[in-house]
Amino acid sequence: IIPDVDARAQLNGERIKYWLGVGAQPSDKVKVLIKKYGSRGTHLPQQEVALDRLAQARRRPEPLKVEPRAETQTEVAPEERPPVEMVSETVSEEIPAATPETPAESAPEESSQ
Repeated sequence: IIPDVDARAQLNGERIKYWLGVGAQPSDKVKVLIKKYGSRGTHLPQQEVALDRLAQARRRPEPLKVEPRAETQTEVAPEERPPVEMVSETVSEEIPAATPETPAESAPEESSQ
């Protein structure tokens, strides 16, 4: 619902004329909107003011973003770790050869004689 002080409704007069011309019956709320904001509407000056106010709200620049200060970091000595010895052994795992699966023994077929 659009209050009396907020005139953001925009109506297309040609479409209104078309639909009313082919027999469309507007609801009570639509009748009020057409009366307020139609081609000879009673709230057209308020509508212009409201649309200007909306346009100004869109034109406002975004607030400046404040970047957080970089905290001074004290240099921390890295932990000393004993050197890791490279293992030159090659690990060879035996991969079992792919064994063909034997199909399950088929059940003897029953003859339906």
